[in-house]
Amino acid sequence: MTHQKTILKTLEGIKVISFDVFDTLLVRPFLKPGDLFAFIAPEVERIIRRPIDFRKERMAAEYETRIALSQYQDITIHEIYDHFSTIPFHHREAVKQLELEQERQFIYAKKSGQELYAAAKASGHRVVAISDMYLEEDFIRDILFNLGYEFEVVYVSSRRREVKYNGSMFRAVLNDLKLQPWELLHIGDSEEYDIAPAKACGIGTFKVEKNSETFFRNRTNRFLWREDEVAEPGLSAVLGVTANTFFDRNASDFSYDEQSLFRGDPYTLGYSWFGPLLTAFTVQLLENTTDKKVLYFLSRDGWIMRQIYEIIAPYFENPPQTRYLYVSRKATALAPIRSFDDMRYKFGVVWFETTIEEWICDRIGIALEAGDDALARQYGFNEGLESKINFKNCHQFQRVLHVLSPRILAKAREERTLLIDYLKQEGVIIPSAGEKTQRIGFVDIGYHGQTPRNILLLSENYTIDLYFLIAGKEIFGLADEFGITIRGFYGERYRGTRVLDRDWKRFFRHHKLFETFFITDQGSVKGYECNAAGEVRPTFYPLKGGKEGVVAEAVHAGAIAFAKDFSRLFQNQLSNIHPDPNALMKSIFLFANYTDPQDARILEGALFEDYFSALPLQKVEWFAGRLAIRYPRLARARNATYRMINGLYRVPSIGRIYDRGYVIALRIYRRIRSLWRSFFIFKKFSSRT
Repeated sequence: MTHQKTILKTLEGIKVISFDVFDTLLVRPFLKPGDLFAFIAPEVERIIRRPIDFRKERMAAEYETRIALSQYQDITIHEIYDHFSTIPFHHREAVKQLELEQERQFIYAKKSGQELYAAAKASGHRVVAISDMYLEEDFIRDILFNLGYEFEVVYVSSRRREVKYNGSMFRAVLNDLKLQPWELLHIGDSEEYDIAPAKACGIGTFKVEKNSETFFRNRTNRFLWREDEVAEPGLSAVLGVTANTFFDRNASDFSYDEQSLFRGDPYTLGYSWFGPLLTAFTVQLLENTTDKKVLYFLSRDGWIMRQIYEIIAPYFENPPQTRYLYVSRKATALAPIRSFDDMRYKFGVVWFETTIEEWICDRIGIALEAGDDALARQYGFNEGLESKINFKNCHQFQRVLHVLSPRILAKAREERTLLIDYLKQEGVIIPSAGEKTQRIGFVDIGYHGQTPRNILLLSENYTIDLYFLIAGKEIFGLADEFGITIRGFYGERYRGTRVLDRDWKRFFRHHKLFETFFITDQGSVKGYECNAAGEVRPTFYPLKGGKEGVVAEAVHAGAIAFAKDFSRLFQNQLSNIHPDPNALMKSIFLFANYTDPQDARILEGALFEDYFSALPLQKVEWFAGRLAIRYPRLARARNATYRMINGLYRVPSIGRIYDRGYVIALRIYRRIRSLWRSFFIFKKFSSRT
């Protein structure tokens, strides 16, 4: 039933409909109103030229003003700043104007409020607004008008000196409009300040719910976001915008599951997790690349990252230009190889479940010859080219590699020539050494940084700085190897510590799931070819797969929508938004490790491709996802148990005991693993001798 029908059912005998303003008609992009004060604190510090906990001091000033002016039921913002003793007198007006400017910029219409207002107007009744607020009446009226709300009268407690919570404002409204209590219907969000006092005056009521309350009614959100954590203004802004979009309980299109994180919807996943992650990364990227002329976004993962960049960049001064560089691990891996030693280093990676034929044809890209099968059998691969390469036989494969090396090196020279020409064509390699002082940047998803490393080895252009969304521990070693600047978003905080190693392993277990959200409608780069005009153009693997393309498209749409909404709200203040990357990754880690049955359907039927490792298409599967699909009740019981155990861990004494036990268990595990590896190596050496 729509809200219009719901209201119309209650309008018998009603002459006037009154609306509460904040959290009923208007919302801010924060989980709590006071987070606005924390957000503008850096600007306040610039005005008064000293550090200040502005949220705490501003709320204390309001409390002290109410005590000092207790003869009034409510106060004005001017009176608050008159009593704001921790702000120097000559700075108070500037700080007050800053607060008012931010309120005007950030306040926007609540979707369900627009629908309720439209229903009230359509019913033909008179409409008024009532607000307990320290802001001026004209200020609130102007904001309402600019957002499409027109009222016969706007009653504000700061002017009337009467408030709703004790009923005096409602009685004043009844007297002013010459109404009997039963002739007024009040719509508001607060039981204490709207519903209960209105009922006590005999006024009819219609309760709406705050978006933040609905957000935390979800069990998963309540578990993920602790109160002290969401007080950080950057995270509060991200979660506030998400709550206003998806947790408006009274909106006509509201859908809700109290346990699901993303409602089983890839668009919601894109808006509430992927979009905030890429937006925060882009803000950091723009702050770190002020000296760059061009940023190259590496395909294919860089496509959606570049889309978000183009949305955010206009709000920064002189942002670097962008280009899209068609490269891949597969297309760049062979080109830097110039000797057999390079081959041994490059191909030291074990490709499990990859046959020798797949490795030669798909991984290297050379044609099979008549004696290749016999060659494989000669060095102990009994199934010839159909034998699979693994950890146990990789030393035998090195001998096969040595025999194949002339053909591999010839292929490497061919690919090197084309790739160098392509990099010159795109401006990555600059022929004139005198122009190398202008540094450029590569933007990529990250992981191990293999593609950028291949290009650095090939081009010998060490004026390329690297910016990664996800930084593995190997990535930071490139800074020492090439003398370049490297920045990671997720991973930078724990650079050079064991924590990075732990978090990296936790992430990489689910890299297939994560990478699926980056794919585009264009295949992975296979190599390069020169056309008739002498231009080098990339060639692509054909697209083949399952549901992943549809999922990624919806995820991208959600991420782009978030970036547009967020940048429209914060505009040139985006540089003040710095949510913790680890906090932004919490949602996807919970999704991957403790998947809700409804969310597990998002990637059901999706496939993952890895041409670099010459592996066939694989299903995007993970333990928690399979469990959630096959045994939903068991999965939800497992998730509830995890939430309970984690809640116990947050008790300080229990948490310390757990941490100590974890360290001891980890040491025992590492010792056993070391002994096992030593035994395996000794056994292997003995068998050879």
